[in-house]
Amino acid sequence: MTDKELIKQIRINDNLAMKEILHRYGGYVAAVIYNATGSAISQNDRDEVVADVFIALWKNSSKLDEAKPLKCYWQMQLGQFWQTKFPHLLLH
Repeated sequence: MTDKELIKQIRINDNLAMKEILHRYGGYVAAVIYNATGSAISQNDRDEVVADVFIALWKNSSKLDEAKPLKCYWQMQLGQFWQTKFPHLLLH
């Protein structure tokens, strides 16, 4: 399934599509978080941020634009989590 098809499916609350998104992109999101934070946050905190990103995607699926790749949403969500949960890690 393409990102476009996955977005269409999660808009209608398709759990299998969400599982596919988690399978396909979970490692990517975790790697981005690790590369950005290293050992500055615990593994539990990294896991929590990964979960929060996918929960936010599910909750806001009606707002997703099929024309944009899912990667755009990870970047946006991660930026928001950095500001709210880990502001001390942001460069000033």
